[in-house]
Amino acid sequence: MSDRHQSATIRNPLRISAAFGLGLGGCLLGAGLALGGFALAERQQSLLDARLTATSQERDLLVGALKDAWLTGPRLRLEELAALPLIPEYLSIAENRPDSVDAKELEDYLRTVLEAAGRETGLQRIALVSANGSELLAAENPAAASPDAKAVQVEAVVYDFDDPQTPAGRLTGALADSSLTILPPDSATGTDTTASTAGGPARPGSLDANSFGVADLTRLLAALAGIATALFGLTGAALLRTRQAQR
Repeated sequence: MSDRHQSATIRNPLRISAAFGLGLGGCLLGAGLALGGFALAERQQSLLDARLTATSQERDLLVGALKDAWLTGPRLRLEELAALPLIPEYLSIAENRPDSVDAKELEDYLRTVLEAAGRETGLQRIALVSANGSELLAAENPAAASPDAKAVQVEAVVYDFDDPQTPAGRLTGALADSSLTILPPDSATGTDTTASTAGGPARPGSLDANSFGVADLTRLLAALAGIATALFGLTGAALLRTRQAQR
């Protein structure tokens, strides 16, 4: 009788140790799954950050190229106007005979030309400035005016009628910066950038729009898997210990 009791006493700690080992193993395995998942999420986040950085740099280059192309048309139109013989002629007459009939007639004609150019190019204002900085003539384009937008300036040099190497003045144009809108991609990992003019349809989306991304999902799944594994291990250990106690 004493030998059987001693044998049961020896086996009982072994059974308790098995339950403890099952619970401990489940907790360790769950912790390993969670840590591995978090490490994978950090790797995914670093790759995503690198991609976003590269995409942002490419987008900056694209935006710069788009804005240059956007300003090319108005700038070329101003250069065409500056090359008209009537422009330097008016500068000369306005400087020497500002109150003459010729100056008045040329002013009215050139204002009409500048207003038409403003409507063609979207420039909200075109001004003719003399070599000393005085504004001699200006044409407004109310349809392109945007009081809340910052204006981008473009200009073309007007050369002297008798000496083509000497600047006699310049034509300046103001273009509302809101005339070109750069729309970011729909998602944080998107690369499609859209440009639209003022009043065009806008679509939602930004680099920060996808706040819950792949890395966050990986962390969540890793945490859930770790917790579930630890709970299974602890539940199994509890059941094993209960069965041991019933024997």
